[in-house]
Amino acid sequence: MSNDSGSVYLTLAREYGIVCYGKRYLYGIAEEVTEMARRLGAPTYGRRYVGNTSKREVHDLDNEDTRPNGCQIDEIIRAGHARIFDPDTLAQAHAEGYDNGANCVGGSLR
Repeated sequence: MSNDSGSVYLTLAREYGIVCYGKRYLYGIAEEVTEMARRLGAPTYGRRYVGNTSKREVHDLDNEDTRPNGCQIDEIIRAGHARIFDPDTLAQAHAEGYDNGANCVGGSLR
C-alpha cells in the first residue's frame, strides 16, 4: 500500500470497522486478525455477501479483490449502493437477481 492511499484506507477502516492488511480497526484501535475484509459496521454488519444495487452484482467479502480494478467495496458503500441479503448466502443473492462479481465470485450467470 502506498503512503498516499494509506490514510484513505485507515480512514475507511476506522469509519466502517474494516478488516484490512491483517489488522482490524475499531474506534481507532488496531488489533491483529487473520480473516479477510468483512466490514463490521453499517451497512454490511459483518455479512459475507454484499450486493451492488447499481450493477446488480454480488460480492463475496471473504474473497474480496482489493486491487484498484477489483471489487471496490468501499466505493460501493460510499455511493450508497451496498445491500445485504437475508439469509447471507450466494443462493439468496441469485434468487434476488444478482449476478456474480467477476473478481471475488466469478462465473457470471448473465
